[in-house]
Amino acid sequence: DVNNDRIVDYAYAGDLQGNLWKFDLSSTNLDDWEVAFETAPPKKPAPLFRAMDENGDPQPITAKPDAMMHPETDKPGYIVVFGTGKYLGLSDFNDTQTQTVYGIWDYGDDSDNRENLGEFDRGATQMLSELDDEIELLEQTEIYYDIPDGFSQYMRVISDNPINYETEQDADTDGQPNPSTDGITEPNPTHVGWYFDLPIRKERMVRDLLIRGGKVIFITTIPNSSACSAGGESVLMEVDAASGARLTEAQFDINNDGLINEDDLIEIDNPDYDASDPSQQSTDPDAPNYVPEKITVAPTGIWFPTMLYPPSIIGIEREEIKLMSTAAGGIVDVRETAEKKGVVYWLQLNN
Repeated sequence: DVNNDRIVDYAYAGDLQGNLWKFDLSSTNLDDWEVAFETAPPKKPAPLFRAMDENGDPQPITAKPDAMMHPETDKPGYIVVFGTGKYLGLSDFNDTQTQTVYGIWDYGDDSDNRENLGEFDRGATQMLSELDDEIELLEQTEIYYDIPDGFSQYMRVISDNPINYETEQDADTDGQPNPSTDGITEPNPTHVGWYFDLPIRKERMVRDLLIRGGKVIFITTIPNSSACSAGGESVLMEVDAASGARLTEAQFDINNDGLINEDDLIEIDNPDYDASDPSQQSTDPDAPNYVPEKITVAPTGIWFPTMLYPPSIIGIEREEIKLMSTAAGGIVDVRETAEKKGVVYWLQLNN
């Protein structure tokens, strides 16, 4: 519902062939409801995006997407976040296909049914089949997965690569801005979203995610290999919804002291540090070539030795507790930073 009239305007849905569909339901005439995009003549319905793995195979979508307005107020459209993977039959217990979490920029105008992203080919110069070479998805990667000193659970940290939502004027005079095709932006291409390949063998997204306060909260699932041993493992994660990057502030009360502060950060090896590079050997933090060997970061995800289900959320002032049921019939609670609500600022006018 984009005009706040409490009536749905668009719907997003995935299928087992990796297609993320957008349905335009904005007309008051039901006969005008349609798939939002179409192919070139002969015209037929087209998805907004098709998720494909590194081998060019489609990634199934079985969990519900979520969407938000573009966080840069001068940019049109919506960021649609979803994950891939399925857990529907016996063959899925041992499925090792790479699955991915995506954040896709749906910038298309209602009047132009060709402004979809197309098929994702991460090995091609033209990464997205319906867009120019200069336009890509930003990749975020895992830079740490281990048990930090002083803790007992595995924790994950992912990269914080910056995203570039560059725009240019639409060729249609009444169209909203489109992603920029200006080659001057190289080697920093224009991005129309981001992706993060789940790195653990059999890890997948089969639980509904949630966009909350500009963050994506999601649970990944790693099933056991046998139907006779139901259950598995999970990783609870929170990332920036606009870029897929790790968050700069602590999100989880990992030391269980009832507070979320700098004591909930961890120290990890700096992925940008190269001990063999003489140019990085400065020990002076103020030197222009200083690269620290260690960095202090907020964990992006926490591993649990059981299957978790999407949380119920209880607010407690500036924090909240997420209560998640497990496949074994238990309850896991995690104290986190709360969504920011209410008045953020005000303007006082004096006559």
